[in-house]
Amino acid sequence: MRRNRPFPVGPRAPGLVRRASGLLTVIALSVLVALALPGVARAGNAWALQTSGTASNLNDVACVSATQCWTVGAAGTIRVTANGGTTWTAQTSGTANALNGIACASATQCWAAGASGTILATSNGGTTWTGQTSGTTNALTGISCVSTSQCWAAGASGTIVTTSNGGTSWATQASGTTANLASISFFSADYGWAVAAGGVIDAYKPFCSGGSLGLTVPSSATFGTVTLNGTDQNLTSSLAVIPDDERGSGVGWNITATSTTFTSAGHTLPTTATTITGASTSAATGMCASPTNSIGYPITLPAATVAPTAVKAFNAAATTGTGAVNVTLNLKLTAPANAFVGTYTSTWTISIVSGP
Repeated sequence: MRRNRPFPVGPRAPGLVRRASGLLTVIALSVLVALALPGVARAGNAWALQTSGTASNLNDVACVSATQCWTVGAAGTIRVTANGGTTWTAQTSGTANALNGIACASATQCWAAGASGTILATSNGGTTWTGQTSGTTNALTGISCVSTSQCWAAGASGTIVTTSNGGTSWATQASGTTANLASISFFSADYGWAVAAGGVIDAYKPFCSGGSLGLTVPSSATFGTVTLNGTDQNLTSSLAVIPDDERGSGVGWNITATSTTFTSAGHTLPTTATTITGASTSAATGMCASPTNSIGYPITLPAATVAPTAVKAFNAAATTGTGAVNVTLNLKLTAPANAFVGTYTSTWTISIVSGP
């Protein structure tokens, strides 16, 4: 005889289901797990005031790292921080003149510029500042250094002074303006910019760069007059041109020439009448490098009723012929024995092309 055993009955827990069958008890649990990522706070940059330790006007600041900076201002004020501005401390400038600009080339070497042509320098991070002779009494309003030896300072009346020996000596450079320059910045020893009120921007760059390739040619040329005597006769002349390569690319260039046939009242000279017998050069204003010419002479100047394809008359090899140069092409015209009397004219096309 089978007898059921009693199953205890009691309060059920929420979500708990019990079922009894003989001696088997099954408990099923429904489990809910909620997962979430913790909130992530994003960092950002913000401006925050720091305590400079002075009430003087501050005019410029220069930093060599995230922690080390200097600032300069009125009455010779110089303040420095070595902890990112948590504290700023005074340094002794040795001048009461306003300091308007500061530039640092390293953690130890800095220059400050200011009123009455003042330039100060330190080689020990500002422990001591020493005056340098700028060569001007004009106010200096900005300074920029590209190394521990080379700096420029700019200021009133277009003043620009520079040093290449760390300030042992300063020399004046012609700025090309009389504007009161407010700031100056150099990217390298070859490229710098200064600015002033009224939209003035003054650029410093190497000669023979940042421009274009051009050629100046005369409006006319002449071979003169010869008396016909029944034999071939030669007339000589020259053509002076001025190529000017201001591109700074150093790829070289070449001068090409072509012409129409010499003609007079229906009569013509042979299409081979003109030859370029040689060339010479001399420096023009603004020449940076003289050209190296590899053209061989003589060259027959092409001629036809319609000017044919031009030939190279002169060239400048790569890295040569930068800036303006005087080039003189030496010419010879042969008048044949059977030429007719007359005044002959021809139209020449002289061009300059990139590459030698």
